Amino acid sequence: MGVAGYSHHGSGFAEDDERKTVRPVARYGEAAAPYLDEISVSWGDDALGRGPTGTAIRTGRVSLARDSSRSRASSRGVLPPPGIT
Repeated sequence: MGVAGYSHHGSGFAEDDERKTVRPVARYGEAAAPYLDEISVSWGDDALGRGPTGTAIRTGRVSLARDSSRSRASSRGVLPPPGIT
């Protein structure tokens, strides 16, 4: 199961652009690469920015998704990485 019970991890840089893009800069776990390549993440206060990453950047607090299949991302059509349920 990976580090601290998590199968994958991604770290990103909050860009100061119009879209408030989060640029991936580091990954951990086999499932992280394809998953992080397919999603769009923002730190804006909009649909793309209300997941764990955008929330953490906006609030300055840690935000975790313990089950990505049930997260807000999946409700927007973003699928969890293979093997994650």
